[in-house]
Amino acid sequence: MNNCIGERNTRYFMAFLLWVASFYTNTYNYFISNKKVKLNIAGSLLDESQVRSVVEEIKQVITASSTRKRERAERAKAKDFDAEEGELLKEENEQEEELFDQVGDCLGTLIKTFKASFLPFFDELSSYLTPMWGKDKTAEERRIAICIFDDVAEQCREAALKYYDTYLPFLLEACNDENPDVRQAAVYGIGVCAEFGGSMFRPLVGEALSRLDVVIRHPNAKHSDNVMAYDNAVSALGKICQFHRDSIDAAQGTTLFIVLMPTQVSPYVAVLAFSASTEVIYSMKIINTILPVN
Repeated sequence: MNNCIGERNTRYFMAFLLWVASFYTNTYNYFISNKKVKLNIAGSLLDESQVRSVVEEIKQVITASSTRKRERAERAKAKDFDAEEGELLKEENEQEEELFDQVGDCLGTLIKTFKASFLPFFDELSSYLTPMWGKDKTAEERRIAICIFDDVAEQCREAALKYYDTYLPFLLEACNDENPDVRQAAVYGIGVCAEFGGSMFRPLVGEALSRLDVVIRHPNAKHSDNVMAYDNAVSALGKICQFHRDSIDAAQGTTLFIVLMPTQVSPYVAVLAFSASTEVIYSMKIINTILPVN
């Protein structure tokens, strides 16, 4: 991590980080959002000590948020708790979710910028992030935790394999979460792990296919709320066909993938799907199975 920021800018940036800890939820949102902008602009210019300062602030933000949530839960149990205060708590909870979204974006930026070099910091953050996968957490917290692991798996590739034993069981379970945004993040992660996980993912191919099948065959899979999860599930199926064809009935799986392939809802996913299907077909030499020659 090279330090190319001038001394004055460094002092300003560090002071900016320290300000974050002295504000409540709505102010946290403002400063965390601006921190994300600064990271996008100056990310690769930060040295290790500055990245550590960002990580320490994120720890403080998560800890403070958890404390505020416990306090609100206690307030909700009070005998004099009324509907008006209930609306205030609802608004505060929504602000808290916005805060976590910004935290997720900040971590995503750091992971994408520093890739495997960031993993020691990710290890430090694991004890803060792992509880966010719990069923007692909000859907937004679960989604953000999944997206952070997706980023780690996608950006760090082989270096991230050591996390698969810990996080893949959570990811598989989340594929069938009742919240469509959580499902979408989870099935996207399955596709990433299928592509980069190699032998670490292979023993889980069968369970992954079962989980994806539930998403794909859901009666309302193509409803507007669910369609992004559907598209990403089909894309993940394609990656399993491409990278783990020895573990499945490849011809049948690839034919199903092409039949289901998304082409209308998500142009980005459609492009990836077409690319993957072309590679699968040619690498497996099964063109005659799918497209009979006249």
